Amino acid sequence: MSLMEQVRRIAGNGGGTFGVAAKNLSTGETVRLHADDIFNTASVIKVLVMVELFRQVDNGSVSLEERMALDDQYRVSGSGVLNEFSSGLLPTLHDLCTAMIIVSDNVATNMLVTRLGLDAVNECAITLGLRQTCLNRLISFAPVGPGESKELGFTTPDEMLRLYEGLARGSVVRSGASAEMLRILSRQHYRASIPRFLPDTYDAVTGRASR
Repeated sequence: MSLMEQVRRIAGNGGGTFGVAAKNLSTGETVRLHADDIFNTASVIKVLVMVELFRQVDNGSVSLEERMALDDQYRVSGSGVLNEFSSGLLPTLHDLCTAMIIVSDNVATNMLVTRLGLDAVNECAITLGLRQTCLNRLISFAPVGPGESKELGFTTPDEMLRLYEGLARGSVVRSGASAEMLRILSRQHYRASIPRFLPDTYDAVTGRASR
């Protein structure tokens, strides 16, 4: 049974609509299922926020060592740890980015989006050719108003594949920035889904794994 057949079988037994886009960067082999359909992003959109942070660092708009004060305006429930800390804490933007990615911290995300600008994050997606990818708002679990989207963001599996491939190849910002973003991603604490099948170390470009 081919990989594509296995994916179709699993998706068919899943009781929902599954979108899959995966590529072996060393061989070019690609698996696509509903890859151009638009899905809700949930926290996957946080990767785009990270990319925009490093783009602004690269053009000199912000510094990774810049500090932001934790304040009640950023607080929101859900994943992460910053909501448990006292107001006045002064994490760096690099600290916020790390927390946003490795523990999916919602407060850190709201702080970064506020600092970078919601429009800037969405312009980043357009610049990268991700025209179906957008961040709609700050993270909030309060009822949305008339005309507001209840979904945090939207994207397609194919556009996320292209974003991650760009990170792996060092072409999203510049090679040094991409390497740091990959380093942060590699420190992900939530490893019960896709990462549970991966070895301890994995080179995304060469496809080589080791224990």
